[in-house]
Amino acid sequence: MLFSADAFGAFIPELGEDVRDIPSLAYAEGFAVFNRGNHPFSAWADKAKVDGVLAEIESLQPKVIASCHSPMARGDQIATHLQQLSDLIGMEPLLGPDQVAFEAILASMTDGLPSR
Repeated sequence: MLFSADAFGAFIPELGEDVRDIPSLAYAEGFAVFNRGNHPFSAWADKAKVDGVLAEIESLQPKVIASCHSPMARGDQIATHLQQLSDLIGMEPLLGPDQVAFEAILASMTDGLPSR
């Protein structure tokens, strides 16, 4: 079993114990969004180096990949996970708002509320 904290995470529309419990298209989209947002450096990472690490993971032949942010992947889903991470290298990252935009969001959430 390969334990992972953030890598291999996914935003999913419903709970599931196994990746196969989630509709495949929804899982693939949630996987891409989570990992592009959580790992923006993947836009600039060296694909050959990342693929080398992914090959090392594959050589371990894990029967399960357990991420803290996703259902478990078993069987052929392991190869799919590794390929999906490889495919993200070079994609535009999903970056959150900068500080000014974040403060504007917070301010808009309190508009109209009584002050203390």
